[in-house]
Amino acid sequence: MLFKNKNFQFLLWSRISSNIGDSIFYIVSMWAILEISRSPILTGVAGFLFTLPSIFNVLLGPLIDRSHPKKLYIFASIIQALLLGIILFTLGIGEMNVWMLLFIILLLTIFSEVVYPIENVLIPKVVEKGQLVKANSVMSVAYQGLDFVFNGLSGILIGLSCNHSAVWIEFIIFSYSNIFNDAIKNKYFKRKKRE
Repeated sequence: MLFKNKNFQFLLWSRISSNIGDSIFYIVSMWAILEISRSPILTGVAGFLFTLPSIFNVLLGPLIDRSHPKKLYIFASIIQALLLGIILFTLGIGEMNVWMLLFIILLLTIFSEVVYPIENVLIPKVVEKGQLVKANSVMSVAYQGLDFVFNGLSGILIGLSCNHSAVWIEFIIFSYSNIFNDAIKNKYFKRKKRE
């Protein structure tokens, strides 16, 4: 049964926690850019930066094929956590500026774009062939369906707390994502030998 497969569970929970973190980051960043700059134009630029890296998705396939997927997966997740740490630090000392935040938005989105294709490569490796369609459907709902819900809940979270608290929550969630990534058996991440 699909949901008794531990590796699939880890992959699913990794995707869900990454999705929650991405949603919180999206809403917090857009709100913070507007608060810091008071500029609708810069807020629009931030929105554009969230979509820009998806244009380069076509280049990710060869990168993933030529690298060790587990190392790339964990590296991308750790970089995301470090970038969130920079945001927390600069917010804490009151030195956050709009240009730094725009740059971090771009970097975080690039590394987020790397994680999702690797997860898609792993699905057929962690589930049996007969469960592949169901597994892909579950992961698709976790990615696209829950994104809508998490974006709404992130707005409520920010309304009830503050940007700083929301970034801490996001940092913790990305840390959980790294734990789930690390729990997937190594054999599923091995690079294919070139013929």
